[in-house]
Amino acid sequence: MVTRKSKRQASTFNAVTVLGYRIGEQPMEVAYSVRDRHPIAGGPWMEEADKVAWTDPATGYPCIIRREQPGGHLAGFVAVPATHPLYGHDASVLATLGIRPHGGAGYADECMTEDPEEISVCHVRVPNLDPAGRSGRRHDDAWWFGFSCNTSFDIQPISHENEPAAISVGLEREYRDESYVMAHVIDLAAQLEAVARGDDVPPARAPSPPPIGLNPKGPKVAL
Repeated sequence: MVTRKSKRQASTFNAVTVLGYRIGEQPMEVAYSVRDRHPIAGGPWMEEADKVAWTDPATGYPCIIRREQPGGHLAGFVAVPATHPLYGHDASVLATLGIRPHGGAGYADECMTEDPEEISVCHVRVPNLDPAGRSGRRHDDAWWFGFSCNTSFDIQPISHENEPAAISVGLEREYRDESYVMAHVIDLAAQLEAVARGDDVPPARAPSPPPIGLNPKGPKVAL
């Protein structure tokens, strides 16, 4: 369940800040609605934000959910500090450790410090002053891992009109909403923290789609 207050503040990047935004019981530190990224077609995504950020209470890791282009689907990201053993590693290393968030990890990079906060993968924490005395914000020195909800079993807002054709060949797809993505982000944070401690990686708790090509319902083909 996603809850929010109606009050919004203008932003500098064709976006508005949504105040009081929550996903379930978790309040977001920032939430943005970005006109250029928000899907036009109606669907369950219409009431969602296009980027939210929070700090995972269990691990202290920064987390982000961001809407991707051009599909309009959501992606989840978790940042680890420079002291983490996986800092600077490619996303493929996660699978070797048994860490496979929805669709598998496909993103690993440093903070996008040059992009507007409303669309960047870079968790902004606290205001500070630069040497010239100007008000600014300090970005995390962090390494981000992420995944996208655009597998064969995911509905993307840009192509949701094609669902009848997909169903006819046995693809039962779903739109992965904020709550779903957040569950996978929380799992990813817990697994990355286990790696940092040198512990066994805990199993994921969030639901996942079947492996690509293994639709449990099978194709709907006339015999």
